Amino acid sequence: MVEKKEYLVRKYDPKKDLEGATKCMIEGFDHILWPLYDYTEGFAEAFVKMVTNFCSSTYIAEADGEARGLLAGSYMDMKQLQKFSQYAITDLGLPFMTGRFKFHPFARINAVRIVAGFLPFAFKHPFKLNASETVLLCSQKDYRGGIGRAMMDAWLEDSRGYGFDDSTVCTDSALSWDFYERYGFNRIVEFPMIAYHYSRPGEKHTGYIYRIGI
Repeated sequence: MVEKKEYLVRKYDPKKDLEGATKCMIEGFDHILWPLYDYTEGFAEAFVKMVTNFCSSTYIAEADGEARGLLAGSYMDMKQLQKFSQYAITDLGLPFMTGRFKFHPFARINAVRIVAGFLPFAFKHPFKLNASETVLLCSQKDYRGGIGRAMMDAWLEDSRGYGFDDSTVCTDSALSWDFYERYGFNRIVEFPMIAYHYSRPGEKHTGYIYRIGI
């Protein structure tokens, strides 16, 4: 474990930070998304591009000259929802359909199951326009310990500055859901999930939606 606990939290720079941010994405979700990492080419990097392109604010926690943590947040308004649709198609949809990711059949099966497993979040989410949502939070394993809190502090301060009074996040029992509870988020929705049938066989998981007043 790296001893360093001091992080420079700043806005994401796609030219400088993409490689480090992609490492954060891979190390943060390898245990649930390994079929998509191991059986495709460039999926993780493309996903980071898609999320950082449509989100309102993206933060990096830098240490030792590289992005070691990534938080992407979005304000829940119609403009952001339109941007999500746009970049989901250009950054993920089109490369998928044209074969750029070179999806192995096993990866395709996993992708379908993951998308289906996450659909309940869309139906169960108490969407509130002009509120904020944490879309992606991940970090490199050796730099954990205060890095998530540092980025969340910056994101919620930014949200307050825009006049929002609460913020939400979707997560699940295979991820670091307890971080949000320690931070002060309140669980408002939970439901059984089926997203990780292939990546975590035999395990049962629960989806969670949290909210915090800011």
